[in-house]
Amino acid sequence: MTSEWKAEYFKFHSKSEHTFGGVRYDLEMQMFHEPDATENGYTAAIMGILFDTQRYDESVTAEQVEIIDTFFDNV
Repeated sequence: MTSEWKAEYFKFHSKSEHTFGGVRYDLEMQMFHEPDATENGYTAAIMGILFDTQRYDESVTAEQVEIIDTFFDNV
């Protein structure tokens, strides 16, 4: 059986709560997901996304930007 996972709520931290490679970022968005039934012992999943206003990566392609935009349009 596969459960349906739903985003239950979001949290934001101005200056990220977590670091990546020792770097604390400008903003962290945490998305909390819960299944409609416990699946393989899991009762929740959390995804964090870090945002930075200073380190723009110019190698990001237009196709990747479209994928990112689609993701946030559907959040």
